[in-house]
Formats: sequence, structure tokens, C-alpha cells
Amino acid sequence: MIDVSKKQTNIYILVIVFIIFSIPLAVIVVGAVQGLNDQITFTKLERDGVKYHSALINVIRETQELRAEELIANIENKSLLNSLETMDMVNKKLGVKLKSTDTWKNIRADYDELLSQSRVISFNEYTKLIDEAMLLAQDIGDSSNLITDPELDSYYLMNISLNIIPQMTETIKKSQQEISQTLKKQADGKLLNNFNPKDYLQLIYYKIELDRDNFKQSLKRAQQSNSSIKVELAPYKDSIEQAELSLYEIYSIIADKREINLSYDSLFEAMLNTTLKYKDFDSVATPILDSLLEDRIEGIEVKKYFIFISAIITFGGLGIVFLLIYRSMLIAKSAEAQVKNLAEFPEHNPSPTLKFDTNCAVLNDNPAAINML
Repeated sequence: MIDVSKKQTNIYILVIVFIIFSIPLAVIVVGAVQGLNDQITFTKLERDGVKYHSALINVIRETQELRAEELIANIENKSLLNSLETMDMVNKKLGVKLKSTDTWKNIRADYDELLSQSRVISFNEYTKLIDEAMLLAQDIGDSSNLITDPELDSYYLMNISLNIIPQMTETIKKSQQEISQTLKKQADGKLLNNFNPKDYLQLIYYKIELDRDNFKQSLKRAQQSNSSIKVELAPYKDSIEQAELSLYEIYSIIADKREINLSYDSLFEAMLNTTLKYKDFDSVATPILDSLLEDRIEGIEVKKYFIFISAIITFGGLGIVFLLIYRSMLIAKSAEAQVKNLAEFPEHNPSPTLKFDTNCAVLNDNPAAINML
């Protein structure tokens, strides 16, 4: 029989060895899962940022339209009011996460004050609201991790949808109204004698061209980073090309302007076409960005599942190995006990037992044989 205390000691030793081997593996698994959970949290916050930013951009666009129409602020404007209400709901849901609750409340208060006016609101007053919303959009990009996105495809697509297109649209729309104001000042004789309309228009175009170049570079890099983006945007290639043509038309018109009395209708039409084409593109790019982030979360969840399955298999395999070792030890101990028991059998035999070599010399005997001899 195997000694019970020795058996328990062997079990304790095996358990300790198993724990020693398991702890580093468990630490690695926990660390890997925690890292993936952090990635999921990071990406979910990015998706929240996209939702928040989309609602905010709608408010900005509606304000730009209201600014362009130069209407009395308190007229019924359902589109703007709906956008503000949607933004209020989004801010209520995501504002705490994105640290934007108070900022939006302040902007909303400015809107309420503006919409309560019974007068024509100035260009600068509308622009002030738009600038505040644009600054909030930049803050959202920071607080939602969008501007620190480590994946190149979603980073560049984010840069297009959340930064470049809104900025380009505002530059064009703002420039159009600045040109209109300049023409009005010219008609009223309030412009300086040394004012050069062509230089003024060239400066405006350079601002637009800078945004255009950023757009092209970001779009190219996003497509290079992820071929699926290129595939999904392929149907909208014409819109991008038409936007390019509209921008070129703006440049051509500005380059041909020599007399300030020339009509600006064609220039304004080209500007309008440009903003519409980029708006069409943005309506597609933003859902693609959200889809990329959603797919990334699903991919991370699959990695977590794989790690859990691998950990279970590894721990199970490790446990089986130690059980086999323990079983081998039990078998060895049992064989040793049997050999010992057989060796002790002659000692307790009352009959004499002797073992001789070939020369009849006694090799082994038991107590009964000694007494006989």
C-alpha cells in the first residue's frame, strides 16, 4: 500500500507546479484580453464621436443656409430647429462621454438668443455661431479619439469627413458671401481706390485650393490603406471629379476676372456646385467610416473569442499533462510497493528459505533458515 501522507505530498507538489506554470499564462491571457477590451472601448468612443459630429455638421449646414439667405432669424425654419433638437438629443446621450455637454449648452443658448430676434441677423453673427460649432467639432475629434486613430484607413477617412469637407464648405460659402459684401461695398463706393478684385479673389481661391489638396491627399492615403474604401467609393468617383471640375471652374473664372463690373453669377454657381458635390461625397464617406469602426469592433471580439478558446485548450492540456504525470507517479509507486512486498515475503515465512549460488554458497536466507542452521 502507498503511504497516504506521501500521496498527499505528491498531490500538493503537482498542484504547486501547475500553479507556477499557470500564473504566467494567466497573466498573458488577462493582459491580452484587457488590451483588446481597451481597443473596443477606444473604437466605440470613436463611433460615438462620428454620431455626435454628424449631428453637429447638420446644424452647421443649416446655419450656413440661413446665413446665406439673410432672413429674419425668428422666421419659421423647421430644418434648423429639427437639427438643433436632434443635436440636443445626441448631446444628452453622448455629451458626458465626449465632455461636450456644457459647451453645446452654451452654443445652444446662443442659438436661442439669435432665433428670438425680430431683425435681420448679420453675417458676422451667423459666422460666430458657425465658428463656435466648428471648434466644438474639433474638440469632439479629440475627446472621441478620432484624431488619434492608429488605423490609417479610418484616420484619413475621418480627416476627410470630419475636418476637411466641413472646413472646405465653410471656406467656400463664407467666401461667396464675403464677395457679395465686397460687391455691395463697391456699389456704395465704400471700397478703397487701391482695391484689386483679382488679387482678392485669388486669395480666396488659395484658401479653397489648400483644403482641396488636403482632401485629395487624405482620400488617396485612405484608399491605399484599405482597398475596400476604394471599392465602396468607386460609384461616387464622378462626384469627386465633378467637384474638381467645379473648383477648376472657380479658378478659371477668377483668373479671367479683370474688370470688377463683370458678372459674378457664374462664379457663385461654380461655388455652389462644388459644395454640393463634396456634400454628396460626405454623405457616403461618413457611413463608410462608421462601418469601418463597427467592423473593427467585430474583429476585436473575434480575437477575444480566439484567445478565450486558446486559453481553455492550453489550460486543459496543461491539466491533462499534470494528471498523466501524477498517474505515472502512482503507477511507479504501486510497482515499487509490490516489489517491496514480494521482497519482504520470505522474511515472514516460518519455513526456512535459502538462496544458493552455483557453488552451493548461501546468498540469501530468512530468519527461519538461520535458526535451522
